[in-house]
Amino acid sequence: MRIEDADPPKGPDPQERATLPQKILTPLLNPLKQHLPDLAILQCARREPDKRGWTTWILLGDEAPLSGLDAWLTRTMENGTPCTWEGPFPEEDTLFFRWAQKKGVSSFALHPLPVPFQNTVALLGTRSTDFLSRLPDSLLSWVLSIATLSASLQGGAQAQPGKVSEDRYRRLFLHAPDGLFLVDPVSLKILEGNPIFADMTGDFFRELLPGSSLASLWNTTEDDLHRVVDRLKKSGDPIQNQKRTLLRKDGTFLHTSANLTLIPGPEGERLLVQVRDITARVEMEGLNEIFATLDQMLLAGAPLEDLLSTLLRGIQKLFSFFSIHFCRPHPDGSLELLHSFSRSKIFEDAIQGLASRIRWNEEQSNETSVGMALRTRSTRFLEKGESGTPVLRKVFSRFNIDATVSIPVLRGEGKIPWGTITITLPRGERISPEKIAILEKIGTRISLAFERHEELSQIRLQKSAMECIPVPMAITSAGGEIEWCNDAFQKRVSSDILRMIGNVPEFLVRGGERDELARQIWNTLNGGSFFSGEIRHAAKNGDVSITDTLITAIRNEKGDIRHLILTETDISEKKRLEDILKRQAWSDGLTGLPNRTHLEILMDEAIHRSRLSGKGLAVCFLDLDGFKPVNDRLGHAFGDRILIEVSHRLQNAVRSGDTVARLGGDEFVLLLEEIDRNATIHQLLARILESIARPFEAPGTPLSLTASIGVTLYPEDLSPSDVLLRHADHALYQAKEDGRNRFVLFRPETAKTIVQEDGHLPEVFTVRSMQQKRALLLDPELDLSSGRISGISIRLDTRELDSPPDTSLDNLTRWSRYRDEQFSLLRQGLRILSDLEKEGFDQTLTIPVDARLLTEPGFLSTLDHTVQTMGLLNPSRLELALESTKTMDRPGDPAGILLRFRERGFSLCLDDCSGQSLHAMEQIRTWPLSRIRIHPSLTRDISENDKALVIFDSLVHLAQAYGQNTLAAGVEDRDTLGLILRSGARFFQGSLLSPSLAPEQLQDSLKALSNGIPGAGTLRPEPDFFLLMGTMQHQRAIRRLLELLETGRPFPYSLEEVDSPRTCYLGKWLDSHRTDRLAGDPRFQKTVRLHTHAHALTGQILRLHQSGKLQEARSLVPEILACRNSLLDTLSLFTTDSS
Repeated sequence: MRIEDADPPKGPDPQERATLPQKILTPLLNPLKQHLPDLAILQCARREPDKRGWTTWILLGDEAPLSGLDAWLTRTMENGTPCTWEGPFPEEDTLFFRWAQKKGVSSFALHPLPVPFQNTVALLGTRSTDFLSRLPDSLLSWVLSIATLSASLQGGAQAQPGKVSEDRYRRLFLHAPDGLFLVDPVSLKILEGNPIFADMTGDFFRELLPGSSLASLWNTTEDDLHRVVDRLKKSGDPIQNQKRTLLRKDGTFLHTSANLTLIPGPEGERLLVQVRDITARVEMEGLNEIFATLDQMLLAGAPLEDLLSTLLRGIQKLFSFFSIHFCRPHPDGSLELLHSFSRSKIFEDAIQGLASRIRWNEEQSNETSVGMALRTRSTRFLEKGESGTPVLRKVFSRFNIDATVSIPVLRGEGKIPWGTITITLPRGERISPEKIAILEKIGTRISLAFERHEELSQIRLQKSAMECIPVPMAITSAGGEIEWCNDAFQKRVSSDILRMIGNVPEFLVRGGERDELARQIWNTLNGGSFFSGEIRHAAKNGDVSITDTLITAIRNEKGDIRHLILTETDISEKKRLEDILKRQAWSDGLTGLPNRTHLEILMDEAIHRSRLSGKGLAVCFLDLDGFKPVNDRLGHAFGDRILIEVSHRLQNAVRSGDTVARLGGDEFVLLLEEIDRNATIHQLLARILESIARPFEAPGTPLSLTASIGVTLYPEDLSPSDVLLRHADHALYQAKEDGRNRFVLFRPETAKTIVQEDGHLPEVFTVRSMQQKRALLLDPELDLSSGRISGISIRLDTRELDSPPDTSLDNLTRWSRYRDEQFSLLRQGLRILSDLEKEGFDQTLTIPVDARLLTEPGFLSTLDHTVQTMGLLNPSRLELALESTKTMDRPGDPAGILLRFRERGFSLCLDDCSGQSLHAMEQIRTWPLSRIRIHPSLTRDISENDKALVIFDSLVHLAQAYGQNTLAAGVEDRDTLGLILRSGARFFQGSLLSPSLAPEQLQDSLKALSNGIPGAGTLRPEPDFFLLMGTMQHQRAIRRLLELLETGRPFPYSLEEVDSPRTCYLGKWLDSHRTDRLAGDPRFQKTVRLHTHAHALTGQILRLHQSGKLQEARSLVPEILACRNSLLDTLSLFTTDSS
């Protein structure tokens, strides 16, 4: 019956309060509050036969006024059926409903109590709308039993109240959700306990509990318990939440919370004890305390052995295992027992020597849980009967050890675990899955602690190193405030660290005295780069120092700056010496003008500025007319004064941005920049001649001298700087011939008079007659990291033609024809690349280009136009192999020139590196190259010449250090390829892979090699090439599979490829005609099975990884590694000759 179906109350009735003995009810009500926290009200109401109204008493919560409930209470009592209210309260204004709304009670129920308390009703109230409907019958019965017991204590039963009270009490005792037991307070013997208590002690049939001593059950003394009883008698109040250890029948124990109270009985007082299992909570608190201690020790820098000892000792004390051990594995397969704790000191001593007899990486390790846990990297449980080690069986039998559990403490994939935690279990003791899960979490926490210890040790080492090094260092916040600095930094700024902390270095203060420098530094750092530059510092005493300062930003995951690291190197003395040496090395000792060495640098810089601005540059070679006779007649001292005066006149005659240099004697060079038209150069040169023609002071009469000037104009003359100077010298010679005191402009038609000196023009200028054409040759290259043809190099056939080179041409004509030949090769190469792209090939094409072409102003735009005309979609597939790079070695901006080509998408390669290239590697360090190509002559020598191999390896390693790949050209045999693989070079080409191809052979050859089957007249690799590539491909696949499981790095092959063993290089070799004669060989048949199994295992691991079953996937790693090793062993048995 629901309350809303009952009649509304007719009016308030008087209500009497009754009190109950709390000493008896408190032990029963405490668990009620803990098990049913949502129960807000438990109140009883009894209708007295000779009184009007209800007598009430409170068991739980606040007292509810019954005014407004009289009709429902009466109907519940008379009908003997409960009624429940769940929903909105009625609108009538009654005292009870006003009180319920105020208290937040949303639902309540009325339950009649059984005979002989038919006149009593229990009121249950809750703030949860569906609590009463979800209340299990067992708990509801328990609640009503408490109410019935309270009614019996209150009185009101019709017959045998004592017996009824006793029956209700026993029912509560037996059905309570916590453990309850009665103890004789005098003898301290257990009288009886309920089923829950029997389960907690492990005495399921309650055979041993009656008559047992409470002192032995709680592992304490009788004196201690008598003191507890005395305290209860004196105070009269229950003792609550007393922590006690409960010893179970099987020897294990539980952590419990006990409530104790003295209750009256027919035979005197009894001690009623309520116990609750809090083992999980105590263990968690104990672990947290252990881990907190561990963290403190980590921060204090405690040794690893001390950390481990504290941890294991705490675990042993907390869980009271028979024994706990930590074994550390070594790479040689041996084990080291680091720490051992046991309840038996004799067992500790006996176990010490056992670990050294176990080889964890051998088959016999499967006879121990330690070995299995280390090999499988998972928890292993081993019973005594499963151990095949006689020594272990003997020791275990002596100490009644039934089983061991080993939990690995793991580190990164591919690394030997830190060790194992091993637990021994004596006969009769068991370990629950929950306890094993806790131990596995402890193992994970130990692993993190070890890693943290390594990190902190590394940090302390780095901090000590940073403190000790003499280089000033500081760490700042994201805003530049100093947080730490070493002693050297404090000495540099002449301040101590306390004054430094929180201050910002003046060169980082925006808006300060060095605002421009600060903005440059912050703009560089905010742009994602680091700042490196020279900074001047002024000390308080006025001294100035110069430091080479490096500022690096430490960023968070989002890329925001968190800290700055400042490193300063004092270069004050170095700069002073550099200035002295620079003046000595770059300046003429007599006039102070730039000398020949400095002039080379200034010319390159001036050419670069002219190229960027598009304005002309005049290179002028000036020589005094008739100076030698004057110098001989008046003496060298007078001649020196004349030269000094000439230098002053020249500097006054030219503009501020022009350069005057002295080569020696009476020869001067002028660099006149930003020349727009001939009229400008004519005016400047005329002014220079006039300044020289003014009389010089001399003994006797004034002395008159004149000068002759030869001029060449850039970019009309696109020669390199040294050639420009020679052209100006040639024009000077012509000015002398024409009568002196004049200037002559260089014209290309005058170049026939240039006399070539040894080494002036490189051999690459060799030009054949126009009728002699050289054939194109194409060399495929292989990417050793992926096993695919990644590119093709194009070149002209260098074999001798019928006629010798044409040496009758002058230099300019030869250079012009050479340029035409280079552009023709570029156009042919781009045409081949366009055809490959249309047919779906994705290989790159490498074309050799003379580096000097890249410096010509129109070359880049011409190349862009050609690429667009031919419709190439991806310029990055065109690689320019730079030849004759020596012309770019001079100071200037070769990196800037090359960077413009990279920005347009073209790749750059340094061509034909050899032993002579080592000295130039530092100079090209800043060049934006993608790779270098090692000359075939060096590659061919590495298998027979140790020096050549050292040079080869050095070039590869230097390229790697600069972020560049390496292409080894001229690979002709497997021995050479093996050395290349070992060196780390990524690409190779040569006859081992393919002979040089004609353009018409290229596409068929690429298709044949990609299918692993050489075609007639195309690629003809050596017979064992596919076997070698297959071996490499499988090793790489297994390595990448391990990286997938460890770091999540993507696997390079699809599942379709893995599921098709015939598609890989090794599968093609096994399935080809080259292995037909091996078909009956058992070793070959084993190889085929191993190969198929390796593919199947790989596919299984990939599928497990895709479905998120990472642990299962990792468990297959030992099997795939064993399969790989067996496969490599069988492959090594076959010779390379499969013909």
